Amino acid sequence: MCGAANALEAPDRTDLEKPVCPLEVRAIEMFKEAIHHPKARVNWNEVGRSQFSSVDGRRINGLVWRAANPRGYLLIAQGTSMIAAEIYDTFADYRSLGLDVYIYDFRGYGLSTEGNTSLNALISDYRKRVSELNSDSRYRFRFLYGLSVGGLLFVNALAAGDLQYTAMVLDSVPNAIPFYLFCPKELDPEQILPKDCSNWLVIGGGEDRVIGSRAASLARTAEKECGAQALARDDFGHIFMDGDTNTRARLNAAADFFRSKMDPKTP
Repeated sequence: MCGAANALEAPDRTDLEKPVCPLEVRAIEMFKEAIHHPKARVNWNEVGRSQFSSVDGRRINGLVWRAANPRGYLLIAQGTSMIAAEIYDTFADYRSLGLDVYIYDFRGYGLSTEGNTSLNALISDYRKRVSELNSDSRYRFRFLYGLSVGGLLFVNALAAGDLQYTAMVLDSVPNAIPFYLFCPKELDPEQILPKDCSNWLVIGGGEDRVIGSRAASLARTAEKECGAQALARDDFGHIFMDGDTNTRARLNAAADFFRSKMDPKTP
C-alpha cells in the first residue's frame, strides 16, 4: 500500500499514470523484474522504427515490420513481462498476409523510456494508437493481437465502442485481473464483453501456469456470450512458455483467423 501511495504522489506522474489498483505499482515492479531477456536488442537492419505520442505527452517507441504492399495493419500488445525486442521476430511472417506489423514497448519499458507504467495509461496509449492507425488510408484491414495482459488492455481500450477494427486475437488473456491487486471489477474482460465479438479468436490453455484456467474461461465465456471463436485446449500453456509445437499451433491459428477476415472464402 505504501508503494502505491508514494507513486500516487510522485510529481513526475501524469494523471493517467496514477494507479487505480492499490497494489498496482508493486505488481508492475514485479512484472518488470520477471522479463526474461531485459537486455534483448532489436536488429534495426531488419525492421523500421515507429513512434507515437501519448495523450499526456509521453513518447512511445517501437518497431514495424513492413509488408511489400500493405492492405492492413496488425497491432500487437504484449504481456507485462515482455519487451518488444524479445518477441518481434516471431511476427515477421504476418507480413505475408499484406500487413504492416507494429509492436511497441509499454511506457516505462524497453525502448519507451519516458513516463511511468500504469494500467490506465497503457489502455489510453493503445486507444490512441489504434485511432491513429485507423486514419491511415492504406489500411483497409485493422487487426489487433493481444497477448496475456496486452489483450486485457485491448478489451478495455475498445470498451467505449467508438474504435473500428476488423478482428482481434486474444491469447492467454485472463478473464479478470488477479483479485489480490484489488482493481475495479469494471476493468475485467469478462465484465465488459461487447454484445457481438464474432470477430474475436480467444485462445486459452489448461496447462497455463501463469494465470491458471482464466484464459480458457475467457475463451468459453466469450464464445457463449458474444459469439467469439474459442480455441481452448487442455495441452496449451501460456503464450511463449508453451514449447515450439504449441506456440506454432497458436500462431498459425491466429494467422488463419486474420486471413479468413481478409478473404471470406478462406476456410
